Amino acid sequence: MTTIKNLQLVFLFMFILLVGCKTNAEKQSDTLGEIEFNVTGNEAAQANFKKGLLLLHSFEFEDAEEEFNKAIAIDEDF
Repeated sequence: MTTIKNLQLVFLFMFILLVGCKTNAEKQSDTLGEIEFNVTGNEAAQANFKKGLLLLHSFEFEDAEEEFNKAIAIDEDF
């Protein structure tokens, strides 16, 4: 009986882990929230910069760096 309960707990734990895992598509979705931050520079670069800030505050450091680099590529003085 104890073995069956332990096995059930293991399967429940595995299910929770699988359901709780994020995919890259989920990280890049529009669920990051909103930010109101006045910056100067190219408007196209501003969008990447703001997305980078949202990713940074979501602890998605590599993705944030990618967005900041996109902003710099558009406007190197940004």
